[in-house]
Amino acid sequence: MSVDDQTLSKWYINESLKDPLMLQSHALIKKRICIMGACGQMGSHIVTKLYELGLPSSSLMLNDCLSLGSASNLPRILRESVNSQSHKQFVETTEHTPDILLFLGGRSSASHFSSVQDVIEEIVSWGSILEWCSSHNIRLV
Repeated sequence: MSVDDQTLSKWYINESLKDPLMLQSHALIKKRICIMGACGQMGSHIVTKLYELGLPSSSLMLNDCLSLGSASNLPRILRESVNSQSHKQFVETTEHTPDILLFLGGRSSASHFSSVQDVIEEIVSWGSILEWCSSHNIRLV
């Protein structure tokens, strides 16, 4: 590591420790958090921030079908823990129930749909997620 890299690294650590979210994040440390869309633009930033704030990787359930996102967007240590099933498959097969679900994985614009069938599949997927959250008392964000 060069002197500039060391300086930047120390600065980043110091700034992270002063982050106003640091204290609030400790309330989440004992929570199991599922992030659907974990590898996309918004999801990867949220996953990275949660990890930087000290949430253990074992508390993070990461799901992304990788059609729009990439595991390389995540911190290296978390890349292997991404479940790449569809959201519907994930909720039907996961053995663990999160306390909180951050849903960032839906197709969000017309360009992501090529047919009416794509829209119907997305609605069915959302329905499965809502039913899962409701039946397991999962807080959905």
